[in-house]
Amino acid sequence: MAKSKTNIIIIDDEPDLKEHELVFELNLIYENVAIFANPHEGIDYIKTLSGEKNIVILDYRFENYEDGSRILKEIRTNNKVIPVILWTANADKIQEFIDIVNNKIFAILPKSPYEPVLKAIKEAENELDTSIEGALEEWISIQNEEDLDSPYLITANGEQYTLNDLLREIRLQTPFGTQVQKDLLMLTIDLLRRNKKQLP
Repeated sequence: MAKSKTNIIIIDDEPDLKEHELVFELNLIYENVAIFANPHEGIDYIKTLSGEKNIVILDYRFENYEDGSRILKEIRTNNKVIPVILWTANADKIQEFIDIVNNKIFAILPKSPYEPVLKAIKEAENELDTSIEGALEEWISIQNEEDLDSPYLITANGEQYTLNDLLREIRLQTPFGTQVQKDLLMLTIDLLRRNKKQLP
């Protein structure tokens, strides 16, 4: 069976993480599983994965860095919609994670057993596959490189947006990005309504 092309990014400074059962399982399922002990290196890596499907597994406590809530805030300054799963030995202390919840965490799960984390990753991947952002990323990935930075949409007041601009606006959930999402959904519904006889 072919491996999934969704990128799994683990940000956790546990020394023996590469030997963890979850990491072993993920390497069987996904082409790219990247582990970062340094959260800032992980965040920089995420920024390089423009136009790809990504899921982040984030630890809450770090030895030499800020806690997970600060790292999540930094991730959210660049991407408001990437699924982030909090993976922690303290999942029962939910009151500590108010900032995490406010920053759209996908799930808060214990490090052991690993099976619920694997299940949450599958659910996050399914959500990506069925989201506007995921569909747009997939569509963008098959376009010619030169088309990605050419004007694709011009607003009524003359502002120009490339395909990459549109994806960035959606990821940041700007007012324009959320309007684009809504418009794309309405257009899709309208096209389905008008062409329903052609559906399989």
